[in-house]
Amino acid sequence: MSVPARGYDRRMRYGLALPNFTDVASPEAIEAAAAVAEQLGWDAVWTTDHVLVDRSDDAADYRVNYDAIETLAWVGARHPSLRLGTSVIVVQSSTVHREICPRPRISRKSVDAT
Repeated sequence: MSVPARGYDRRMRYGLALPNFTDVASPEAIEAAAAVAEQLGWDAVWTTDHVLVDRSDDAADYRVNYDAIETLAWVGARHPSLRLGTSVIVVQSSTVHREICPRPRISRKSVDAT
């Protein structure tokens, strides 16, 4: 159950990007971020997708990457009050219709993909 967001403009919807990539990504970090968003009464949590990663040492952190849709499905099951979104997802159109579109019927939520 979320608490009213105090000190936030109620006309604005707030959300945060889940740590589903880089060396900070872990189930515990994702759960903690979602729980904080819910406790603050924020509206949504978001993931991003990285499928092409440079092989240089500078890009090493981005090689840890939890799947964007699986992460959202897991968080949505644990935190039903949160809306789910993905800021970037790299998929084929057939995958979008097969994997993403059925989820709102199951969870009774819409999926935001911008």
